[in-house]
Amino acid sequence: MKKLLTCSFLCLINFFSSAQNTNISGIINDYTSVSNITGTTISVTSSAAFSPGDKVLLIQMQGATIDETNSTAFGDIINYNSAGNYEFTTICSIPGASEIAVNNIQRTYDPGGTVQLIRVPVYNDATVTAPLTAMPWNGNTGGVLVFECQGSLTLNDTVNLQGTGFTGAATTTSTYSCEWWNQPSDYFYNITTGEGALKGEGVAAYIAGKTAGRGAQANGGGGGNDHNTGGGGGGNGGSGGQGGDRIPQSTFYCSGTAPGVGGKPNVFNNSANKIYMGGAGGAGHENNVGVGTNGGNGGGIVIIKANTIIGNGQMITATGESAGLAEDGAGGGGSGGTVLLDVGSYTGAVNVDISGANGGDVNNVGPSNCNGPGGGGGGGVLWVSQPAIPAQINLTNNGGISGTTVVASQTNCTVGSTNNAQDGSPGITVLDLILPQPTLPPSGIDVVTACDSLVWLDGNTYYTNNNTATHTITGGASSGCDSTVVLDLTVISASSGTDNIVSCDSIEWIDGNTYYSSNNTATYTYIGGASSGCDSVVTLNLIINGSAPSSTDTLNACDSLTWVDGITYYSSNNSATYTYVGGSAAGCDSTVALNLTINTVNASVTQNGATLTAYQNGANYQWLNCSGMTPVSGAINQTFTATSNGDYAVIVTNNGCTDTSICYTVTGLDIKENNVLENDIVIYPNPTQGNVFVDLGQVYPSIYLTLTDATGKIIHAKKYSDTTLVEMNIPADNGIYFLRINSEEQTAVIRIVKN
Repeated sequence: MKKLLTCSFLCLINFFSSAQNTNISGIINDYTSVSNITGTTISVTSSAAFSPGDKVLLIQMQGATIDETNSTAFGDIINYNSAGNYEFTTICSIPGASEIAVNNIQRTYDPGGTVQLIRVPVYNDATVTAPLTAMPWNGNTGGVLVFECQGSLTLNDTVNLQGTGFTGAATTTSTYSCEWWNQPSDYFYNITTGEGALKGEGVAAYIAGKTAGRGAQANGGGGGNDHNTGGGGGGNGGSGGQGGDRIPQSTFYCSGTAPGVGGKPNVFNNSANKIYMGGAGGAGHENNVGVGTNGGNGGGIVIIKANTIIGNGQMITATGESAGLAEDGAGGGGSGGTVLLDVGSYTGAVNVDISGANGGDVNNVGPSNCNGPGGGGGGGVLWVSQPAIPAQINLTNNGGISGTTVVASQTNCTVGSTNNAQDGSPGITVLDLILPQPTLPPSGIDVVTACDSLVWLDGNTYYTNNNTATHTITGGASSGCDSTVVLDLTVISASSGTDNIVSCDSIEWIDGNTYYSSNNTATYTYIGGASSGCDSVVTLNLIINGSAPSSTDTLNACDSLTWVDGITYYSSNNSATYTYVGGSAAGCDSTVALNLTINTVNASVTQNGATLTAYQNGANYQWLNCSGMTPVSGAINQTFTATSNGDYAVIVTNNGCTDTSICYTVTGLDIKENNVLENDIVIYPNPTQGNVFVDLGQVYPSIYLTLTDATGKIIHAKKYSDTTLVEMNIPADNGIYFLRINSEEQTAVIRIVKN
């Protein structure tokens, strides 16, 4: 039934920020590590920096599964698992010093994969007055800057998360004994063996016994293998570049042909909606204390939600960190990080730089050194909420440049050489960003007046007054937590009546329907027809004394039909009717309408010589030999060409109707293929597609060739002298033709078929 009136007062408590502009700089987020999640209760290291009603970001930094085989596939990501999952929620309460209860948790998380909870400041308008950054990643927390402006964000200084992402691999001094004939080439080693340097950090946690060596640690660059090779660059949007080789002075000096592999690129898309920090560079291999260099840190994650950004030409950067100058193997550069901009509009230019960092250079000072530079870091990721990158954003997203040899006095080394180290790949952009935001449904008392019944929020239907029912709205409170709505319902009953009718045949009732039989169940509602303003319901009580309702007699016939009205119809008709007077049991008339389709078949045939064509298009055909009216095998097309004299007819079937034509006589085809010339004549090819050769078998001083069609029309006629082979073209349609060959006293007629 129609709801008459809804007077709902829903108690809404909204987030309010200070109406004035807020100046922001430095580190504005608070971080705590997550050790367990049970339902919506999160166990944390400390809840001291958090309060009920705070907006928070839950994010998992690591936890991907990688290929562990000793092959080029080492480090390939097999499954991200929960790594990269993130979502916003709100704090409901803080039960204790190490517990936080939140509104809801929609995605899955594995605290063993370094999950952290971050407080998200929410401003009305904000201005960056000095460099804005995040706490650098420390292996458990940090590496993320996230905040929201419900109005405008003005950039009067930079947002800088350079090198705050995954940590670059530290160098360790190797005591492994170098053997020029047997260099380590595996993709992983235990760091204690010295055969490989440490891998850069990435979305997969380190694997015990496999922390060193040239294989990539997911998007973290591989460490250089013995002897003195460079580390691989980190990856994120783009892949990192591999490190450089060590080139020996001669055969008997240690070489290094297994540098660190570049970090793998991460997968970013809207369906998975996962985000990652930039991968770290792998360390260069070091065997002299303090002269190798660490890999560079990756760039961090920037998440900004704002109505408008006023750019003022300022920079948002999440670039990787470059590796330092080395004398042994140099470290790989860190990858660019990830920048998420959920922004409605932009005013002025905004510069975004998420490039990969450069690999470390090498200063070769030893008598036989020509050590490996570091690989460049891969570019990062820019993800915007628009379907295209806004014109106000000036994006730099290059791969980092590989290191080079900057000093060399050795004959085996060249200044400026990369020793096969490679640049990182450029990063990527992703569009149509949707941040997973918490919802804030209303709560309070729902005052409702309804007619007859009400289907309420809880899914129940109430037919009487009710002021005790309650419904819990998940996340309905101002803090984003659950809230309770109380129902205050008044039900007004609708009025009703009965319409008693007796009719013969049928009646069209007030509901617009025509009834042909008795009915006592149909109802019609007058919207607002009652004095109370509620609907009024009328029930039909109909008695039909007549016959069944009028009907239609749908018929198909060939040529003609004599119907129940005694009339013979020779053409289609859908207007004739016939009334059975008093035909019903109650003595009422019954009417039937004719819907007749007359189908006709045209069995006419046109003849062109030996070719017969049925006039009726789109039908089924069977040609007959009138001698015995037997079907001609395979002759089922509209056109038929006889191959011998005789009388022919066709059976035409169309729309279920069949007719047979008269017989048509074909003559002139029984000319025998004779050869009364002195020598045998050969014509080839026959049948032909147009060109034929006539081999006369001998040279004739004078001979005439005449080509006619089946009707006797001359197609070609020519005299030939002193010839034995004639080439001839039949410039006419496909069919049967006759070639007459005349010498002085002899004649031959040969049939030729063109198809």
